[in-house]
Amino acid sequence: MALVIAEAGENHCGDLDMALRLTQVAATAGADYVKFQMYDAATVDASDPEKEWFEKVQVSEEMLGTLVDHARSCGIMPLCTPWDRDKAEMIFGSGISDMKIASFHIVDRELLRFVNTRARRVFLSTGMSSMEEIEAAVQLLDTVPELYLLHCVSEYPLENERVNLRVMDTLRDKFGARARKIGRAHV
Repeated sequence: MALVIAEAGENHCGDLDMALRLTQVAATAGADYVKFQMYDAATVDASDPEKEWFEKVQVSEEMLGTLVDHARSCGIMPLCTPWDRDKAEMIFGSGISDMKIASFHIVDRELLRFVNTRARRVFLSTGMSSMEEIEAAVQLLDTVPELYLLHCVSEYPLENERVNLRVMDTLRDKFGARARKIGRAHV
């Protein structure tokens, strides 16, 4: 069985109506999930050239509640990627029980420990990660009922010769007993 996650991410550009339309389109297309990014611009250094963008696209708690309700009314499951533990708490507080962890957060032990005790299903991206970092994250997510490891290549655009789908076999061989599914993302 394949699960399809429609990446709404930050593509709503801070516009709730656009986010609602992206959700509807994802549901109409038959995706299982529609996923948004949960940034926290307040924690971004003022000198960061992307700070203004993060401020524009961050999803407020009120907006998240609207998106969750809309997704469910459209027949698609809402999903979010948290910026940090506080955003994960906000996501769980909205009634979402599944979580997507970005590859650069695979080393955020505080976030992983928090998610471990609350999530029903975790999609863990592995791009930008060493095998040791993946192993440590899998160990920290030891009580998550459904753990999905996603082979990701954090390179955009991705050239075909760099896809390296055999990594999925390596992940399956190493973590198959713990991880429910090994899949691919961002390819």
